[in-house]
Amino acid sequence: MDLPFTNIRQVLSLHNKVSPEKIFLTTISDTGREELSYAEFSARCHQTANFLQEDLGIKPGETVTIIDNRPGDFPVLLMGCWLIGALVSRSIDNRTKVCLLRDDNADMYKLMVETLDYVGAQLVQLDGSHTSNSDFYTLVRGMPNTFFNEYPEPTVDTLAYLSQSYDKAEEEQVVSQGLLLDTAERLTNAQMITGNQRLLTYMELGSRTYTNPVTLNTMALFIAALLVGGSLIIDRRFYPHAQPEIFWREVAASRLHIACISIEHIPKLINFAREQQAAGKPIYGEGVYQQDIQQLRHIYCPDAKGQENLIKQFTDIFPFPVVTNNG
Repeated sequence: MDLPFTNIRQVLSLHNKVSPEKIFLTTISDTGREELSYAEFSARCHQTANFLQEDLGIKPGETVTIIDNRPGDFPVLLMGCWLIGALVSRSIDNRTKVCLLRDDNADMYKLMVETLDYVGAQLVQLDGSHTSNSDFYTLVRGMPNTFFNEYPEPTVDTLAYLSQSYDKAEEEQVVSQGLLLDTAERLTNAQMITGNQRLLTYMELGSRTYTNPVTLNTMALFIAALLVGGSLIIDRRFYPHAQPEIFWREVAASRLHIACISIEHIPKLINFAREQQAAGKPIYGEGVYQQDIQQLRHIYCPDAKGQENLIKQFTDIFPFPVVTNNG
């Protein structure tokens, strides 16, 4: 590893010292827009780490399962776990010590609670909509925004993320903080992400909506990569009612350089462009033209393996390359 870091906390600390006021995470959802500077993001991560360690008793190496579909929460929860050296998982099993859970489907929520009871794991819910279980945001609000780890600092060998496939257990891989940082650096270089560039992701960072393990695991990696690269991440969920013109409008308005989307989104953009062309209108939607999005360098589509024909249909219409995990 060429990075001068031995754990993820050092990366977060560097940005917090060098450019604390710079915006790192912008969350745009149907409830509005929220921006977090490096200092604010760091403070929330440290509050989360304090809560996990002091109130829940999480120790380095223990597993925290995160199931959350709220756009801006997952990066904070993920970093909070990594600060104390906890291993993050995306599914519940007998290794789960604590589960941070949000699921808008009441039946699915009930099933997960029953599973947690079965494996003997503690539940902290990320909203209060289903039960009277402990609410994370109520509990964490009063925690200190600086974190003192009572255990030794995480190292490059500290386990960070349980890379899982929901249909093939043999594909499970435990990723250390060192490997995560090394891979994040290579992803940053491959995508040519620099500190002054803006990236938009329309992929759900924290939920189980996407069952493709490539997509789920890449999102955790991408958060680490953006932190290594010092880039701004603009995170907007692709709601069912969201239209392609909203996507292109955001690309233009925020002067985005890279858009990270799922292969599921590509047909939506293709069909919209064809409908616009047939009607003699701009392919990007009303009021958005090529010159408005000329800073967009490429589309990053991590789950597009084997979809060459669909990608060709896209690039036949749009002047942007689609980069996949294949290169």
